Amino acid sequence: MREALAPVVAAVVILALWVVARGLRTIREQPKKVVRTPPAWVPKGPADYDTLLRAVRAELARNLVGRVDWTRPVEEIRQSIRPAVEHLIDTANPLLNRIERGRLIQEVVDGIKSPSQSE
Repeated sequence: MREALAPVVAAVVILALWVVARGLRTIREQPKKVVRTPPAWVPKGPADYDTLLRAVRAELARNLVGRVDWTRPVEEIRQSIRPAVEHLIDTANPLLNRIERGRLIQEVVDGIKSPSQSE
């Protein structure tokens, strides 16, 4: 029984090695280029702080339509929206240092008001 399985096992091993070698050759010949393009809502070219602030606020407003329960207290709404704001700023990939990034996030979050507050 072992003698009958030996050629089959050898063939499978050879085939597996051939597949791996072919895959490595393809990867070596054609490396994949990873190009990270910013989302469409991000201002083109170098944007100043105020332009980026307006763009993040506009995109946040587009994303939040009908998704937020505005009957909750404003602080709860701000806490629940903060991760979304951080994600938007990270996807925009602006050239901001840690302090500027934190200030931008805080300004966007502080600008969130409930409909009853804005009247």
